[in-house]
Amino acid sequence: MKNFANQKKSSHKTTGPFRVLVLGGSQGAHSINMAMVEALQFLSQQKLDLHITHQTGETDLEMVNMQYKKNHFPADVRPFIDDIEDQYRKASLVICRAGATTLAEVTACGKMSILVPFPHATHNHQVKNARILEAANAGEIVLDEELSGLRIAKSIIQAMEEPKRLKIMEENSYKLGNRDATEKVRLLCMELLEETYSKSGRTKKLQGNYVLSCF
Repeated sequence: MKNFANQKKSSHKTTGPFRVLVLGGSQGAHSINMAMVEALQFLSQQKLDLHITHQTGETDLEMVNMQYKKNHFPADVRPFIDDIEDQYRKASLVICRAGATTLAEVTACGKMSILVPFPHATHNHQVKNARILEAANAGEIVLDEELSGLRIAKSIIQAMEEPKRLKIMEENSYKLGNRDATEKVRLLCMELLEETYSKSGRTKKLQGNYVLSCF
């Protein structure tokens, strides 16, 4: 996961286009890609107020890009997004799977999300992850078998037309975020190393983030 430790609390933008960030993991998600393409016909009235950044994966890149152009939608279509921190920062709404890393990023940035859990995840863990955000009123769940262009379009339009609701969900998302996870892991590792050295009877010296062995 990228470094989101310095992410500040999200504030709902009142100027500029409503930015939708569509993610399907590093390989893209075909069902999400197809639903977004289908959704364009239902978003024609919102077209001038929308900007979509869409990570498609390699397989669907050409098809998705062609559909945005065909429907004259302002969109940034890529197989993979390298500047993900910047894209999260600018996003008004995120449409994504519900893997642990993705949700950690979404909540660290305090973004409302439309969650489409991967239906074949082990022990259905993505649905369980998504339920946590749903229960906290930080995101919506759309199961893969219920996914359609109309369903996605309705959620986007509702987010655009109800800024107070959007702001509440952003705040709830931010409360779930863990922005100092890296530091917590570092401290736990240091504690474990100290305990290990103590039990071994060897002396040790802490220096910055390193443990120096003294034999």
